[in-house]
Amino acid sequence: MNTLGLRASPSTVYFCIYDSTDDSIINLEQIAIPNVFETPEKLKYLRITILDIIREYEVQKAGIRLSELHPSAKPNVTRIQFEGIIQEAFASSSLQSYFRGT
Repeated sequence: MNTLGLRASPSTVYFCIYDSTDDSIINLEQIAIPNVFETPEKLKYLRITILDIIREYEVQKAGIRLSELHPSAKPNVTRIQFEGIIQEAFASSSLQSYFRGT
């Protein structure tokens, strides 16, 4: 069974495809979001890319590491938007289950 793990930063999303049957990493990569895009296009690009990855690798389960918000730190809006779009892509996909955590 293939599992997808993701972690977002303000400019890049890192992902790993893990095959639990063979106990091996299939792919470890990053999605570079083009800076020339405006925010709506960045979010659309990310959503389409995540859905393509899920289909290409026949992913059945997925998880995302969410940002830890500290009371004294200013949250990064771009990263939070990326995390939201990733969660929406999970919900719109054929995944059996998904996890969100810190």
